[in-house]
Amino acid sequence: MEPTTASPSGVTRTCAKCSQVKPLEEFAKRDKQSRRSTCIPCHNEIRRTRGDHTRRREREAPGTGRWRALKDRYGLTREQYGALAAAQDGACAMCRKVPGSVRPLVVDHCHTTGVIRGLLCVYCNVALGMYENHHRAAAKYLATYGDGNPLLTQ
Repeated sequence: MEPTTASPSGVTRTCAKCSQVKPLEEFAKRDKQSRRSTCIPCHNEIRRTRGDHTRRREREAPGTGRWRALKDRYGLTREQYGALAAAQDGACAMCRKVPGSVRPLVVDHCHTTGVIRGLLCVYCNVALGMYENHHRAAAKYLATYGDGNPLLTQ
């Protein structure tokens, strides 16, 4: 961070973006003790340019963000998702329950290979993820304590 220097009008700082020396009051507070390294106008300009893509997405039709995310993450189009859902009769591939409109089926995929396996309800997807990560520990636990904890049997 640029050190501050005293001036006749008070403390000044050099903006990291525009390189102008400005009074410290022209730099927004980061917290109680420190201020940003860019002046307020430069910081606002940075935020405006960062927000361009956000505003563009807000103008899109509602619900399109989900389809963009599926395409970006898995290379899956809306039509391919629809075909998978139709092949599963709109139900979770694991528990066979049809989800409500609030929580649609999610894409289950292998985290190692990226291969899409099917569509699952949120609960089965979480359970499967837990199983994949902890199945050995769970099997060992059940083998040890499946008949009850030996410390509690009398």
